[in-house]
Amino acid sequence: MEKEAGKRKLTLQQIENLIQRHKESIQNVSEYDLTDTQEYYSHWNLISNLGTDYTEREFRKFDVDDNNSKLIQFLLYYFNGCQYAQNVFPEENYKVHKNLLLVGEPGTGKTMLMQILCKYFKVQIVVKQEQK
Repeated sequence: MEKEAGKRKLTLQQIENLIQRHKESIQNVSEYDLTDTQEYYSHWNLISNLGTDYTEREFRKFDVDDNNSKLIQFLLYYFNGCQYAQNVFPEENYKVHKNLLLVGEPGTGKTMLMQILCKYFKVQIVVKQEQK
């Protein structure tokens, strides 16, 4: 970065490098092939176990009804960059490359679901680091 009058400025090359790194990071979402049924259910079980961990601390059970089952399926596919996400709710015409907004009444579990997914990604990072 160039420095002029005490302020930093990005060079054109630095901007291009940052843009390239950002493109690579958003295009290379996951190393997992969730189109493989066995791989998908391994991830589903991980999510379920993480959910149980969160709810047990509040002396509750992690229940997943049919609608939430589809939502978790969608989120697993979506956050792993799997095109199957578009087929979970075909009537909604969701696209994997679009942003995501969870909407619902207070207390329906939006925050807990995102906490579980954050933990899911942290576990994936640890596993990748251990494999190196």
